[in-house]
Amino acid sequence: MRLFGLLYDLGLHLLALATLPKGVRQWKKYKKLLFHKLGGGFPRIEKQARKLVWIHAVSLGETKAVIPLVKRLKKENPTLLILLSTTTQTGHEEGKKNLSCADFHLFLPFDVSYIIKPLVRRVSPDLVILVETDFWYHFQKTAKECGAQLILINGKLSVRSFLRYKKLPFLSRALFHPFDHFCLQGEVYRERFEKLGVPQEKMSIMGNMKCEGVELLSDEEVLRWRESLALTPRDQVLVLGSTHAPEEKIWMGALKRLWEEFPTLKVLLVPRHPERFAEVASLLEEAGIRYNRWGEKRAFDQVSLLLVDAMGVLRNCYQIGDFAFVGGSFTEKVGGHNIMEPCFYGKAVLFGPHMQGQPDFLELVRSFSAGIQIQVEEIVPVVKKLMQEPHWKEGLGRNGRRLVGVSLGALDKTYAKIQEAIVSK
Repeated sequence: MRLFGLLYDLGLHLLALATLPKGVRQWKKYKKLLFHKLGGGFPRIEKQARKLVWIHAVSLGETKAVIPLVKRLKKENPTLLILLSTTTQTGHEEGKKNLSCADFHLFLPFDVSYIIKPLVRRVSPDLVILVETDFWYHFQKTAKECGAQLILINGKLSVRSFLRYKKLPFLSRALFHPFDHFCLQGEVYRERFEKLGVPQEKMSIMGNMKCEGVELLSDEEVLRWRESLALTPRDQVLVLGSTHAPEEKIWMGALKRLWEEFPTLKVLLVPRHPERFAEVASLLEEAGIRYNRWGEKRAFDQVSLLLVDAMGVLRNCYQIGDFAFVGGSFTEKVGGHNIMEPCFYGKAVLFGPHMQGQPDFLELVRSFSAGIQIQVEEIVPVVKKLMQEPHWKEGLGRNGRRLVGVSLGALDKTYAKIQEAIVSK
């Protein structure tokens, strides 16, 4: 294993060299993050007699998913120390904003042995919880050597990752062996982990925690939001959520055709990453589409499209809207996002052909007839049908609510497993 550790470190250093040109070009953007990734500013933690749980969530989506869990852990275990680490700036900001109950917030340092090992030993966690799919050899191995239990929650494994690990069995053994338990989203992922050598007794299907902790706006609040955005009862609102390139361009062409027939169609465009807000604004201008920006508080004043250039408001947008498209599904590179989110609010959901990253969501939405999978050329006819046949649209929404109702429970089951681990320490 020592040789593997050396080769692993070498691989990370080669990867760092490969990404160096990009880092130099975007130095101003990443220099503060680099300081923390190198271990700078790592807090001094005095555990004394208290137990410490280290939770690692990669980005915004994973951080949102663990909010109800972390709050419950802290409420029912008030002496417990909770350290929340993330990989991205958006995940870090979400944690600090909505998980103030966590005792420490930090970026996970680079998983190079001479950086991460001393920090993990200094913290000496009692339990390490990884969220979804972010595995780090030195981090996990060192935590285990310190006596920590390791649990994966809301676990999943994409087709791409599964095939990669299958080609490199020594890597999958090294990454998965330290885990005490895998709390998985669904049967598809259990089968993949089993084929990579994870024993059945180490795995449980818990469901998806992203179906939990949904905060609903009241009817009055939805009405106030719509009025504040200058929407009338005649307007139908399409939410384009979590979009990536080239999805905005694809939809711009379709929207121009739809607006010719449906001038009351209003669009909330919500790009996935904040660093693309300016890029998407430029695309709209190049396409000759008049728009306003959410951040300027001008609403739908004389325009049919509002660019949502703010974080943390997507779920409100889904509630304001009448139907939605979930992005990342018109690009094979991404492979889809959480198509169940609009279902939380009884909204018909559209999504593209590339959903390989979310097989369980795809299976559920299909089995309950809660959404429609479309090709690019089907955008216009399907949206037209939804606009012209409200009963069809409302039926899809009702099916979505029914789907969410039978999918709840992941939080309770996951919490029970974690609580069991805490008590056993």
